Amino acid sequence: MKTTVNTPNKAVKVATTNKPVEKRIIEPVTKKAEKVKVEKKVTFKEQIEGNKLFNEAKNLECKKLGYALGLLEQHIDCFHPLVRQYIRDMRNEQHLYKLAELKCAKSKSGNFTPWLLQNYIRTTINNA
Repeated sequence: MKTTVNTPNKAVKVATTNKPVEKRIIEPVTKKAEKVKVEKKVTFKEQIEGNKLFNEAKNLECKKLGYALGLLEQHIDCFHPLVRQYIRDMRNEQHLYKLAELKCAKSKSGNFTPWLLQNYIRTTINNA
């Protein structure tokens, strides 16, 4: 079917079809993202202060392994996930704790340090 369209200068014939036009449903590409509840954000300044405290604590000598393990637990987010899990396992499983008391290297004065305990945990994980 042809219709005539009048323009200011001349008449133009335009071809039209009687086919129905498909309606497209456009869905939004992005959905609302679910907000994750964060109790507290750690700022860069707090992270630097935590690292300074950990560096001071790693050189601290501890008479008992539990105290050295506690210092590692205070800064557990600094470690690799496998090391984190092993630290938690040492607290929960008595045989791992006793094994660490026997095999973990000690300082010259015979005390444990978080640094040496961390080294022991990494070598244990890598050798397993």
